[in-house]
Amino acid sequence: MAVQTLLETLLDKTEISYTSNNVDLPQTREEALDGPESGEWKAAMDKEIYTLKGMGTWRMEDLPSDRKTIGCRWVFTKKRDKHGNIIKYKARLVAQGFSQKPGTDYSNNGTFAPVM
Repeated sequence: MAVQTLLETLLDKTEISYTSNNVDLPQTREEALDGPESGEWKAAMDKEIYTLKGMGTWRMEDLPSDRKTIGCRWVFTKKRDKHGNIIKYKARLVAQGFSQKPGTDYSNNGTFAPVM
């Protein structure tokens, strides 16, 4: 089967999630909560926090005096149906793990991220 034919077949049978190329997505928490869709973004953020708490994703610890906290940021997306209609607002709180040092900030014993 030619690549073009295969692609056409897949597109005909697959629900496509249209992306917005981040044009209409907030880049910060403040943008999300100050914009016209603030209610939807607030609900998505609340759901994310509720899920993270329910999964026991973190525990409170005293920060050692020689260490800095690891930052985090919100990432926003809109899930769309095959017609481009918004079906879900999604917010993820992500750690800026690039600043972590293995053996110092975490060990491989039980370290995981609840994402696919």
